[in-house]
Amino acid sequence: MNNWDKQIYNFAGAVISSIDPVNTFISNRDIVIKYKPIVLLFDGKQIEKKNNTFFEEYINDTYQIKPIANYQNLGVLNPSIFSSDFQSLKIASFVNLDSNIVSLLPKYFEKKNKQDFADLSDLIEYIINMELNISSIPYFLEDSLNSSGMKNDEKVYKSTLYYCVLRRLSSGISTTDRFPISNDYIDADEIFRLMKSTRRNEIDFEKRAKTLYCFLLKMYILKFSSKKNAPYKTEQLLDFCNNELGIYLESGLYIAFLYFEGKNNAVKNFFQKVTPSAKDILKKIEGMSWDLFHIWNIPTEMAICSNDDIIQLQSIASGDKALIDMISVNPIERIFMYNDEAIVKYRYSLVSLPETKYLCEKICLNREKRLSTNKSVNIDVLSKSLEQALLDLFKCY
Repeated sequence: MNNWDKQIYNFAGAVISSIDPVNTFISNRDIVIKYKPIVLLFDGKQIEKKNNTFFEEYINDTYQIKPIANYQNLGVLNPSIFSSDFQSLKIASFVNLDSNIVSLLPKYFEKKNKQDFADLSDLIEYIINMELNISSIPYFLEDSLNSSGMKNDEKVYKSTLYYCVLRRLSSGISTTDRFPISNDYIDADEIFRLMKSTRRNEIDFEKRAKTLYCFLLKMYILKFSSKKNAPYKTEQLLDFCNNELGIYLESGLYIAFLYFEGKNNAVKNFFQKVTPSAKDILKKIEGMSWDLFHIWNIPTEMAICSNDDIIQLQSIASGDKALIDMISVNPIERIFMYNDEAIVKYRYSLVSLPETKYLCEKICLNREKRLSTNKSVNIDVLSKSLEQALLDLFKCY
């Protein structure tokens, strides 16, 4: 949103927070026509509820396909609302396979006894039979950019190749070969080349992921450094975001409050793997930061892939129950999309909590400061400092 001018940014805030977002959108026709934003509503505040029964969740004993919002309640606002072809908008559904699923695909397809992968087999056959569009942005970004990624080119390429096999099978293309064919190799070569390029050149995604890593490091430092109450620690984390990190993570701060409070089981289960006595602490935190990055980055991916003619809705397929449960902790109610970026309204925020509502002024008055800090912060230096602070703290336990 750093590149949004003040008019569209203020309009986005008005629509996202409005009691009547449809009327707010329609009554600002000039702005809508000028900027061509797209707004997705999942909270029932729409013109006409669409029949989106095809967005059903899938679940077996291990794996689940989880939408990031209530897609069955989808309503869309875009510039075509002012024309007669508004109802011609198309909806596309994509399932993001997480890194663990993609990494298992070679073993699954090459294994003669599929019973060794019974739950994975059920998931894959469901994807193929339902002809679901699939993506693996989580795997490609994480393996391209995290500290332990791309260590074994052969393994990464093989996972990518069998992802291309599954994508072909699920697309309904006539060939049913369950082994790589020439087109799969061509697609895998291109994806692998892009992954290598991303590792060298994609500064923006890397900074976003490492920003979340710093956020979690600071959260754990505050969690274990004192016995202060949850509102106090949350305010300290907000000050860190305003003054050092240069970013406002609405859902992140809300979830941090729940973690400090210690009453939400889904949040406790997700973060409990890091304790003063745990091994590989920094690696665990990095893994969690990537998990949250994938969840919170999906609206941006949807914004990049959507336009006036088609809306792309994305879900996550994963065998990590703690990750899946985190999606439901703070449901998305609205997404405002413009210029390949997204502003998200979650059901809950610090302002919606009686204990932290007083922080509203700090959030609102520090936007320009956050923007300035975000441009100047050296995220690598900050992360190293926080890593050392956390490790030193845990030595005292």
